[in-house]
Formats: sequence, structure tokens, C-alpha cells
Amino acid sequence: KDTFSVCKDKCHNTYKIEKNDEKEKQEKKGCLTLECSTVCYFQEFVEECPEAKDALLKLNVGQIHSIALTIHPISFDRMTQECRNVHDTDHMKRRMLEGLDN
Repeated sequence: KDTFSVCKDKCHNTYKIEKNDEKEKQEKKGCLTLECSTVCYFQEFVEECPEAKDALLKLNVGQIHSIALTIHPISFDRMTQECRNVHDTDHMKRRMLEGLDN
């Protein structure tokens, strides 16, 4: 199975958003899917190419940090915890490195 299929099965099917889900539940599932996908793609790529781990980690953390800088503090406070986690560089770095042999 290719990386795309592995991560789609693992993440999108786990947190499937239903049309009748309330807005907050949809938001939570969307953020959980994003976190899962980010972690899954990172770990799959590192498994394929371990020597790229540091560069991939820097790239991912850099993107997370850049996006987090664009979020107004009030908007951040209104987010569900699941969505705050996606914009937390420390949390995401920890999650990406979980279970990897350093």
C-alpha cells in the first residue's frame, strides 16, 4: 500500500465527518484528521527515508509555526482543544516523533 492509501485509511476513515454532526463535532473531527494525517505522512516518509527525518521534522514544525502565527489569540481561545493541538508546535513535534526509533 502506498503512503497516501495508508494515511487515508488510518485518518480519514477514523474521523469521518457526518453531515448531521454538529459544527463543533465536525471541527474536532477535522482537526483530529489533520493531526493524524500530519503524523502519519511524516512517519511513513521517515520509514521510507530515515536520513530525511530531521529535514522533514523542521519543515513540518516550521509550517505549523507559520500557520499558528496567523491565528488571532481570540480565535485560538475559541478553538476546541483538538484544533489548538494542531497549531501547537511542541505537541505536534512530540506526536510526530512518537514511536519512531531515534
